[in-house]
Amino acid sequence: MKKLPFIIILFFLSCATATIEQRQDKEVVDLPNMNKEQIFNKSIQWIATSFKSANAIIQYKDIKEGSIICKVTTTTNANLMTYYFHTTMTIDIKDNKSRFTFLANEVTISDTTRDIYGQAEADLAKESFKSVKLSYKDYMLKQTKKKDDNW
Repeated sequence: MKKLPFIIILFFLSCATATIEQRQDKEVVDLPNMNKEQIFNKSIQWIATSFKSANAIIQYKDIKEGSIICKVTTTTNANLMTYYFHTTMTIDIKDNKSRFTFLANEVTISDTTRDIYGQAEADLAKESFKSVKLSYKDYMLKQTKKKDDNW
């Protein structure tokens, strides 16, 4: 009986909404010999080739500011379930670098959408960002082939 208050407190702490810091992930990508405009344009191309509809997910883009903001869904599997994280993906751009910021806003599990609870779910959200970051880095760092004008 003395353990009951401790168990109740533990239950409520595990159901607390994860903080922004827990749900956010940032990474800088070094892109040598690329200026801001090249990085911006190639980032837009990556979005267009990596997602079903670039127009549907791009919420904001400004080449002068060097910013692209998208709403994407990232996924990961754990505990025999698929977690769909509704995420804001921001790409900030300057000469020779881009910075990826992911912020998981909500999660959908078994057709139920809700806030992200606790560190464990926040860690799953960060896990779901990994494949997107890897895809971006691979795309951005591969050499752009010259267009074949002989077609």
